[in-house]
Amino acid sequence: MNLSSIASFATIALAAALIAYGIAIIAMTAALFARTKANGAGVTGNNRGDDGLPGVSVVIPFRNEERNLGALLASLDKQVYGGMIEVILVNDQSEDDGVNIINAFCPSNSRISIKIMDLQLSTIRLTSKQQALDLGVAASAHPLIAFTDADMILAPNWLKSLVDSLMSTRAALVFGHTSIINKDIGINGKKSLFPLLESYQLEFLFAFACAFSKLNLTGSCMGNNVLVTKESYLECGGQRGIGYSIVEDRALLELTRRRGLKTAAAEPFFTTAETYPSRTKKQFANQTLRWAAGGLRPGGGLFAAGLLLLAQNTLFPLSIAGIMPPAVVIPCAANFLLTWAFLAIAFRKNNSPAPKLLFPLYYLFMLVETVIFAVAMAFRPKIKWKDRKL
Repeated sequence: MNLSSIASFATIALAAALIAYGIAIIAMTAALFARTKANGAGVTGNNRGDDGLPGVSVVIPFRNEERNLGALLASLDKQVYGGMIEVILVNDQSEDDGVNIINAFCPSNSRISIKIMDLQLSTIRLTSKQQALDLGVAASAHPLIAFTDADMILAPNWLKSLVDSLMSTRAALVFGHTSIINKDIGINGKKSLFPLLESYQLEFLFAFACAFSKLNLTGSCMGNNVLVTKESYLECGGQRGIGYSIVEDRALLELTRRRGLKTAAAEPFFTTAETYPSRTKKQFANQTLRWAAGGLRPGGGLFAAGLLLLAQNTLFPLSIAGIMPPAVVIPCAANFLLTWAFLAIAFRKNNSPAPKLLFPLYYLFMLVETVIFAVAMAFRPKIKWKDRKL
């Protein structure tokens, strides 16, 4: 085979990958207009409030979160959900004043039951967060388990939205939409464009997660905004059923689906929970590397999608530079516009706070990010989370 034949074959292969990306984006855009159909057995259990709503146990692992716990607890106290609520906070060997902040809050709270548990790390092959989650579920009293993090502020309708969606779809697991708060506060407290781009990236990821869910594909979710039935969680084996994972939230979604149980995005997929932007670029890098290493691993449900996105992001700047043939340039440019249109529609339907016109700037940011993290992943970097190596 001569060089001309090899070049022609490579062009055809690249064009085919780009066309596949475009078809996938069109399918996801169409999926945004579909409603999730109900199936499954629904919520079982007799632990219900006076209005017939099932009780919810909110499990929250925390480690050195004294700056965030007060706002989190205040937002939990304002939940409008009519069923019984208990909050189980699992202390993952904190070294700050977080426990005292919780204890000080308890006397002023009259709506929710609060438990504090101390995690004693075991030798089982799970992360400390996974162990904390299983400990909290084991101590729970209600048939529904909500997972969130300590660095969250939850909208008053957070629980109600998740429970309503779970009951209407009869799913075993429902995930909600999380956004970033205080986007005007930059790295190290200084104003910058970076938090806005980080916020846009999170909205970008949730747009795809919602579309994947509507297409009945295994996408992703965030463990700070998830509701599961306790029955299905235990049926899957909890975190032990997952095994060691640095992205235990997505792993739970994947395991639930593998067991033949229904999962769904909350409907409507509006923001019901907010988290804070990264305080440093290193924290942002660690978080992004953790998502990439865990979510885009070979054999995972997102691996093929990741390869298509990598092809698009690699070929787009080469097309702009005039290096690629028209058979690649044309679908590459079309995919850029299709992705922008998909996000504009998704942001509107999901009531996203992200500005639609920011996409070209974010796309440049993502291109640089792709190169940096592709190189970093090749060297298998040590990823830290909560001051621990994962």
